[in-house]
Amino acid sequence: MGHQLQGAMPERRALRVREAIAAYRIGKTKLYELMKSGDLRTVKIGGSRLIPVQELESLLASSRRGADPAPQNTDEF
Repeated sequence: MGHQLQGAMPERRALRVREAIAAYRIGKTKLYELMKSGDLRTVKIGGSRLIPVQELESLLASSRRGADPAPQNTDEF
């Protein structure tokens, strides 16, 4: 008998580039810019470039902290 996994599959810990683009709705060019600048660390295993989900989540969190607050309406009547 073959080995069967018990229970649910674990969450994905890394995504391929195309999966990250689809999941995080970011452009391919921008993703490669982030990788090249070192703002997004990746891992290369064999011929596959993998992006740890933790790296993507960290990038999003830092983007939220650094974002400008929403402009407030200062129109007076």
